[in-house]
Amino acid sequence: MIVKDVYRDCLLYEDSPLAHYIHLLVEKKLSLDEDISKIDLNQANLEKVRKMIPNNVLGFHKVGIYSL
Repeated sequence: MIVKDVYRDCLLYEDSPLAHYIHLLVEKKLSLDEDISKIDLNQANLEKVRKMIPNNVLGFHKVGIYSL
């Protein structure tokens, strides 16, 4: 599985914590075509990710089945 597929799944299934690691793409520490098994998430600036998640930078809003 490649990074692009994982990020698509993160967005589709609203997996906010993992999706916020997208800043690795911006910092060019990661490529969309890389194999996910070779990714080292320890490269990420954890402090930056910790701040992004509560601030909901990606705008995730879980929709429960009861709200449909």
